[in-house]
Amino acid sequence: LLPLQGGKILIPGVFRLLYLENRGSAFGMLQNKQTFFIIFTIIVLIAILIVYSRIPETARMLFLRIDLILIFAGAIGNFIDRIRQGFVVDFLYFELIDFPIFNVADIFVTVGCILLILLLLFYYKDEELNIDNARLFFKDAERKYPLKYSIALMYIDEYNRLIKRYGKSKTLILKKMLLAQIRRANRKVKIYNYKNDALILAFLNANSAETFNEAENIRRILAKSIFVFNENNHLQLTVSQCVSEKKRSDADASVVLSRAEDNLRKACKFTHNITVKA
Repeated sequence: LLPLQGGKILIPGVFRLLYLENRGSAFGMLQNKQTFFIIFTIIVLIAILIVYSRIPETARMLFLRIDLILIFAGAIGNFIDRIRQGFVVDFLYFELIDFPIFNVADIFVTVGCILLILLLLFYYKDEELNIDNARLFFKDAERKYPLKYSIALMYIDEYNRLIKRYGKSKTLILKKMLLAQIRRANRKVKIYNYKNDALILAFLNANSAETFNEAENIRRILAKSIFVFNENNHLQLTVSQCVSEKKRSDADASVVLSRAEDNLRKACKFTHNITVKA
């Protein structure tokens, strides 16, 4: 720690700005471990980017996305200083309690980590769906999928009624049971979470006719299934879905998905528990 003399007193005896060159971690711990901190920070930043890219783009996950941005901003701020100067500049000093000198990036990381713990303990206490989101679907379609593929856009019928009756926690459990049943029905299909009430089922090297047959078989199996929460809570549910094949004229996967969504919306004005083609 290399402080310079002086500083600017903001609240006498309580708080001042004081320049300090910190070659350790936050709050002056673990001094002169630059290589360790650089490698560790790179790993943390990569991990945050990977986790962030896999977070479903839903309103419920907004707080988690913001929190990860907060931690990332603080970590990369200190990282840039460490690479550029070989140390981090700290300047905030609570003289009243003699708290270790810190900076704004330290605040971001500390507050972000505390919020992350609170979110995981109290807000996201129910385990989320262990599947990729729609963003990954678009990436996979662009980079990994063959030229020939089709999707089935699947919506859970009367989803809002399920939320009102069972609440978010039990409805999430129900969706997990639904996913398990889909995987038992077809182990080759790739499943992505699209919305709270919707999934994208991707069938590689399959045209619309082949995908329709596979998707219709899944729908029939789901319609016959009984989902059990406990001995007093048994229910059946139905899904509606639209099959859409990737065409040569389609610019990307978003066109395939939009075509399925538009056609399914029209079909569901009249009935549910159906499989249709776009």
